[in-house]
Amino acid sequence: MVVDIQCKGMAIEILQNFEQAAKKLDGAVLVVTGLAVLLFGLFTWLGGLGFRKILAAATGAAIGGVGAFFIIDKNWIPVAASAVIVCIIALVIESTLKTSSVAWRLITAICSAVLGTVLIFAAMIMLLVYKGTAPVSYIINRQSFYGGVFAAMAVFGTVEQLLLCPKAKTTTSKK
Repeated sequence: MVVDIQCKGMAIEILQNFEQAAKKLDGAVLVVTGLAVLLFGLFTWLGGLGFRKILAAATGAAIGGVGAFFIIDKNWIPVAASAVIVCIIALVIESTLKTSSVAWRLITAICSAVLGTVLIFAAMIMLLVYKGTAPVSYIINRQSFYGGVFAAMAVFGTVEQLLLCPKAKTTTSKK
C-alpha cells in the first residue's frame, strides 16, 4: 500500500513537472505535436482492430527508433536501422498470430482502445498547456470524473471496433 501511494505521488509529480516544463516550449511544438498525437490517438482508438498491421508496423518502428536513440547512439543510421528491423519483427509476429479468434480480437480491441484513449488525453493536455491552462492540476483535482471518462472512452472504443471492424478472413482448405 505504501509503495502504491508513493508511485502514485511520483507519477503525479512527474506530470506536474511536465506541465511546468511544457509551458516554456514554443507554441508550434505543442500544437503540431499535440495534433499529431491526437490524430494517431483517434486512429488507434476507433480503428485499431481494423488496421492491426499498420499499427504493429508503426509501433514497432517507434519502439525500435526510440530505443536505439536512447540506448545505442543518437546517430540517425542505427536509429533508422533499428526502427526498420523492429518494424519487420512486429509485422512477422502480427502475421503469425491467430488473429481470427474471438479472444484475440477482444484483446486487440481493448489494447487499441486504451492506447488510443491515453494518446487522446496526452494530446489534449499538450493543446491545453499551449492555451496557458493547467490541465494536469485540473485532472488531479477531479480524478474520479476523468477516470470515468477514460473508462467510458475505452469501453466505447472497444465496442465500436468489435462491431464495425471486419473480422480477419480465414482460408480453409477443402479436402
